Amino acid sequence: MNHAPHDCRYTFAALADNACMNEICKKIIMGHSLGNRECTAFKTGGTADVTRDVYTEKTIPELVAEVNKLPVTFV
Repeated sequence: MNHAPHDCRYTFAALADNACMNEICKKIIMGHSLGNRECTAFKTGGTADVTRDVYTEKTIPELVAEVNKLPVTFV
């Protein structure tokens, strides 16, 4: 097998999309995020939609709930 480091990101993004994962949570989980000082909440930090990207924070339990939407097995 010959894989690039980002191959798993493609797979995760596709699985997350198929599972109807919250878009903000998906971006945060994929590493497109900023944490607060306590690292108890995260946001995307983009500038396209200030309300969504700057002011909408997601907590770790919210992120875990979204990851739990993913299938345990897949083909």
